[in-house]
Amino acid sequence: MARLSRRVPCTLLLGLAAVLLKARLVPAAARAELSRSDLSLIQQQQRQREEAEEERPEVPGASSTAAAPVSVFMLKVQVNDIISRQYLSQAVVEVFVNYTKTNSTVTRNNGAVLIRVPYKLGLSLTIIAYKDGYVLTPLPWKTRRMPIYSSVTLSLFPQNQANIWLFEDTILITGKLADAKSQPSVQFSKALIKLPNNHQISNVTGYFYSKEVNKL
Repeated sequence: MARLSRRVPCTLLLGLAAVLLKARLVPAAARAELSRSDLSLIQQQQRQREEAEEERPEVPGASSTAAAPVSVFMLKVQVNDIISRQYLSQAVVEVFVNYTKTNSTVTRNNGAVLIRVPYKLGLSLTIIAYKDGYVLTPLPWKTRRMPIYSSVTLSLFPQNQANIWLFEDTILITGKLADAKSQPSVQFSKALIKLPNNHQISNVTGYFYSKEVNKL
């Protein structure tokens, strides 16, 4: 009984030591696991930042962490009457970049308007101007370099009445000018227009365009 009583405290001490050792090892393992998780998360975030910086376009003079600014240039449009050369106020001016309308405004009393145009080099750009009583005038525009400022003039033709001749196979339209030698005329096949079988022509409106491309 004496020996048994002396062994019991030893057994208890060994069990207590094992419990304490296990208690110390478990938090250490947990801390190690937590440290590995944090390191993995930090490395993943670092890789994401490096990939984002590689995909971001570089802008001269800008910080690598700053977003690339939108390219914008100032465009002045002057609208005149092509015959009288007078300024046309309240004329509508629209800008199309890559066949999408980006700007729409009207001219002031001096026939001019200043527009901030968002533009990316290589895209098509078209400026149009129109007003009641005038023919709509487009201006396709191209450039090999990104401009800072540009000024263009659009001269609008006033609408004029004309003579129309309808034949069996052709249609002839001539202008109403005193000088028959210089009057404009156009002739085209009647098959180009679709007319109903029973029809009476009372009014015809036609526009003629001369395409001109400006290059810088």
